[in-house]
Amino acid sequence: MAWEGLKQALRNRRIRIEDAMATPGVLATTTLNPEPIPLDLKVVLIGDLQTYYLLYGLDEQFSKLFKVRGLLGGDGLDRGERGEGCPLHP
Repeated sequence: MAWEGLKQALRNRRIRIEDAMATPGVLATTTLNPEPIPLDLKVVLIGDLQTYYLLYGLDEQFSKLFKVRGLLGGDGLDRGERGEGCPLHP
């Protein structure tokens, strides 16, 4: 459920606040329906290579939403004291 929600938010570039207890097909008694919130962000997924290839192979949207793959060495990155040298550091 969370994975599908993340993909939907990234595709639509907005996030919707929904009632997690609402069941599809059942009449909802909630009267408030907030407007979607615009979304402008970058997402970094951290995981092992096996999981990456599993998601890449099984989820056709994965490669469209996550276009860049980065690899860290076994010892990580040498970022210095303040993060210099890290590709994510501004």
